[in-house]
Amino acid sequence: MKKAKLTERFTAIITLQKKQKQYESSSYWFNIYEKATDLALNPKRKVDEFFMRNLIRDAKRILSRQKKNSIFKEISTEDSDSDTGTIVFEDFLVNEISPEHQLIYSNYIEQIKETCPAIHEYAVTVFEGMMEGKSSVVIAKEIGVSESLVKKIRLKVRSIAEAIVLN
Repeated sequence: MKKAKLTERFTAIITLQKKQKQYESSSYWFNIYEKATDLALNPKRKVDEFFMRNLIRDAKRILSRQKKNSIFKEISTEDSDSDTGTIVFEDFLVNEISPEHQLIYSNYIEQIKETCPAIHEYAVTVFEGMMEGKSSVVIAKEIGVSESLVKKIRLKVRSIAEAIVLN
């Protein structure tokens, strides 16, 4: 039984590699098949009748998430607070982006801050802590609430921020 699953895994990897060779190295599908191949190599991933479909779906999701988060990956370690080791996003926004983008981002930040009171009474404080790169634990201690409440507020703030930025 294990040998059959192993054979299915290697067959999937070979199929993905063949499909990957059909595209240029900078293309969207090349990257999808490359990521799917990486996922297929994970021995903990279940091999079943939907193995290939799941690999491609997960690869698309991962690359989509990476694209959304790419702005934060550009931040160097020099932009971190040396005392806490956390990244200070405001410094990045002010120092590394053109004036036009600064204006756009500051408008986004203001819209998010205006929306925060509708989420929770601590949402503005949590959002400001997020912008300063503080962890949920640190924010929770500062405002005197549980870490789980801060995490819930952070999720809601992120979803609102994403809706504002993507619209």
